[in-house]
Amino acid sequence: MKKILLLPIAFCLLIFSCGKDNTPIELVVAKPEIIIFRPLEGRVGETVWIMGKNFGSTVTDNIVKIGNTVATVKSAKGTEIFITVPEGATTGPISITVDGKTDTAETFTVIESNSLWNILK
Repeated sequence: MKKILLLPIAFCLLIFSCGKDNTPIELVVAKPEIIIFRPLEGRVGETVWIMGKNFGSTVTDNIVKIGNTVATVKSAKGTEIFITVPEGATTGPISITVDGKTDTAETFTVIESNSLWNILK
C-alpha cells in the first residue's frame, strides 16, 4: 500500500517542479581580453593592430584607450581591432572596454614627432 501512495505523490512532485519559471535569464557578456598588439610604439596617426577575444563586433562596441586618451577604432571584429594613435596620446597602457568590462594590456610608447621626422615623412 505504501508503494502505491508514493508513486502518485512522486509523480505530482515531478509535474509541479517542472512548472514555468518566470525568472528572467541574464545574459553574461565575457570580459574582453587583449592577447597581443603591434607595433609596441608609434607616432600619432599610425595604425595599431590589437588581437584578442570577446571584442565588440562593430566599431562602436569598443572603447580603446592609449593611456587616458580615447583612440579612433578603424575596424573591429570579435578577435581583432585596428586603431589610430590619437592626437594628444602619451605613453601608457592600451585598454579595451566592451559593455562596461575592461582589459588592460602592456604599455604602448608614443614616439614624439620631431621636425626631422616630419620632413622625411
